Amino acid sequence: MTPSEIERVANEVLAGYDCSVPPVDILAIAKAEGIELAPGTYAQDFSGRIEYHREAGKFILFYPEVEEARYPAQVRFSVAHELGHYFLDHHRELLIRGQAHNSANDFICDNVLEREADEFAAALLIPSRALEQKLAKRSFMTLREILSMSEQWFSSATSTSIRYAKFTPEACVVVLSEAHQTLYSVSSDEAGVIGLRFLPKGRAVPQRAVTAKAGSSPGLDIVFEGSINSAEWFPNRQREIELWEESFPLGGTGRVLTLLSLAPSK
Repeated sequence: MTPSEIERVANEVLAGYDCSVPPVDILAIAKAEGIELAPGTYAQDFSGRIEYHREAGKFILFYPEVEEARYPAQVRFSVAHELGHYFLDHHRELLIRGQAHNSANDFICDNVLEREADEFAAALLIPSRALEQKLAKRSFMTLREILSMSEQWFSSATSTSIRYAKFTPEACVVVLSEAHQTLYSVSSDEAGVIGLRFLPKGRAVPQRAVTAKAGSSPGLDIVFEGSINSAEWFPNRQREIELWEESFPLGGTGRVLTLLSLAPSK
């Protein structure tokens, strides 16, 4: 499915349950659909799983207890991701045939179905209408402001940042990295126009980047920031420009969330 098709399905779900104002009550949506909820204490690396039980004629959603989770917003993203497997028609068909597995989410998996479920989860938790209204008042956001929005809307920092990049008219690039290598990146439309495009998975994080510093400081709950030449991140861009880099270590995951934008005028 295309991102626009996934967005349409998510918007239809939000409209159908009158949940377009964040934070979205995703568990209420699941209950209304007749999905049996199975929260519990699972293995540390378990994020979520939805199954279809033919004998009972129902779907069962397994997920960690939100109240007990170290990162409750991440659990909510996992639940929304599993709902993507339910609401996207071709995903649900596979579930009904008996295909189910523990999901790897938050945009780090290359599997097409998992990435589609990630797109759905982000669109469900961060409704396009609410985000457009927010950006209409102020189109540019710092990483700190994005992180604040993710807390207010009870969504993961990664998915909130990615949604921001996809909707803002400003030039910016969001990068998710781990062990000083890129896992995922997305450029805003304007960033793509000026040559700040997609960074391939596995690209080494520049040594002089504050992202490298943040990656070496996983226990610090702060935003690292500073200017950097575009050639460090985008060596193939013909003309060098100054960028502003903001990076945030994502708790104990070992990952770093980075926002690259145009450096402010002096």
